Amino acid sequence: MGRPLIGLRLSASLIGVLIAIPVSVVLGVVIVKEGPTLAAAGVLMVGLGAYVIERPLNALLGAVAVLALIPYWYGHGGANVAHLEEGLALVWIVMMLVEPRERIRPGVADYAVFGLMVAAALDWWLRGGNFAALRTSFNTEVPLIFYVAGRIVAPRDSRTVLLTLVGATALASLSLFYEFAHGSPVFQDPNSYYWSSHGGAAIFRPGGLFGSPPAAVTITSMVALVAVSFFRQTTGRRRALLGAAITVMIAGGFLTFTRAGWIGFGVGVLTYFAILRWRGRIRLPRWLRIVPVAAVAVVLALPALSQTSWFQLGVKRGGTLTVRESYWTLAKRLILDSPEHLLVGRGLNSLETGARTDLGGVTADIAATPDLTINGAHNQYIRTLLEQGIVGLALVLLWVGGTVAVVMRRVSRLPASRRPVVAALAGAFVSFLVISLADTNLRDTVSFSIVSLLTGITITLCTSAQGEIA
Repeated sequence: MGRPLIGLRLSASLIGVLIAIPVSVVLGVVIVKEGPTLAAAGVLMVGLGAYVIERPLNALLGAVAVLALIPYWYGHGGANVAHLEEGLALVWIVMMLVEPRERIRPGVADYAVFGLMVAAALDWWLRGGNFAALRTSFNTEVPLIFYVAGRIVAPRDSRTVLLTLVGATALASLSLFYEFAHGSPVFQDPNSYYWSSHGGAAIFRPGGLFGSPPAAVTITSMVALVAVSFFRQTTGRRRALLGAAITVMIAGGFLTFTRAGWIGFGVGVLTYFAILRWRGRIRLPRWLRIVPVAAVAVVLALPALSQTSWFQLGVKRGGTLTVRESYWTLAKRLILDSPEHLLVGRGLNSLETGARTDLGGVTADIAATPDLTINGAHNQYIRTLLEQGIVGLALVLLWVGGTVAVVMRRVSRLPASRRPVVAALAGAFVSFLVISLADTNLRDTVSFSIVSLLTGITITLCTSAQGEIA
């Protein structure tokens, strides 16, 4: 019995040598021609390939980790990290489609996501099929790959995927502390960073690995809520680690000084506990009794806090609402100037196109509103209405709002282990919807991808007949 084992071992060693020789040559050429950065990326890709082959779910876990930990805008030439994330998710989807699994019954959210994909494709076709329009449509459709990934992930694997997202987001949140202490952007170009201190006229608001304060607080708010649901179900070291992760994410979100994010997180927490109590029929923890006491303490401390410079520059920020209302007024004119624009909008990424001629040209009416094209709409609903009209806005609301509605209808009938998780996910989506009143979250690739993944997992957990979460 010993000889075949030895022979197999020698064969494996020989195969390793045969593979290592050409790989080494290729990496040597890459280092000479392109530099060590691209060569290191090649080594990483080889490692990822082996990691995925060993266990297909690793492709999705790798995509989730890269999504949170590596800025999506990093890259070389026309390729960037976002393509790696989406490629890993797509590889996992393809690998899973060939395996037997429970049949997926499409619902309202599924049809809405399909509608968004079709709308993006039609947008490219209606705008003449040029490359700039194709890139815009592609960048809109690709994050929705994560929705498909969430829809086909088995309920027993959803816990692993969600905990991977929690861990990666907590680690990424540490970059907010580092950047805040540094006092200037570390992962972005300081010259073009919108949230700098501007010579002391404003407080520096870190974006860290997330890229911007709104993206950071959107992601940390949603993922912290997911972590809370697992915190209540664990004990020992895992509970301590989850507690630390939740603390880091909430504190990091606070450092962004994004008021809509704070409000959204608070509303999301209330939604989570309300669903558990009145729909999930689960007794709430006793520590919630301190919330009214804490609220009274904040109210009493507010007069003293309001006199501090950080409160004035970071929280109050007088005049910002007036400025945003001016952007919304400009957008209103562009939305209502014709029935066609009201119904189907002006095309995906129209505001970016208006600001950058390299994205396909400038229309005269959008070019006449430089404040809107440079600073953005600061409201996801208004931006969607401007770019995709009533049809696009309806699809987005049916997608995210429809997912919350599914949770409300089904949570009381779900297995006990799923109720806290889907309630927390519903709270995360409510948080996202609230934050969207003041920020354009779907413009950010990471926020878009994470919302897609979480909505897909939520629909799966609410509709799958499979058993408890592992």
